[in-house]
Amino acid sequence: EREYFNYHLGKVNELIQDVVTEVQQVYVDGLKEEDVFTAEKQKEMLYLAKDKILHQLTVQATDVLEKTYSDYLLWIETQIERVVNESK
Repeated sequence: EREYFNYHLGKVNELIQDVVTEVQQVYVDGLKEEDVFTAEKQKEMLYLAKDKILHQLTVQATDVLEKTYSDYLLWIETQIERVVNESK
């Protein structure tokens, strides 16, 4: 069971990394080039990434997250912010 949880948590972390990279390359970089990347746009990008992640989660991954974290949606946001900060 531990391997099952670790596998799915690893896959979720990969998904978060991939989605954050995509959002940065497709949206954020363009907004920065146009000098319109505001705090409001930053929040929009966070929610865009979160929405993309939630739509790609498997039932199994969601189940693991629900059993592992009391508020897995907040955990996902925290992980998105972590990946963004690491890429700076």
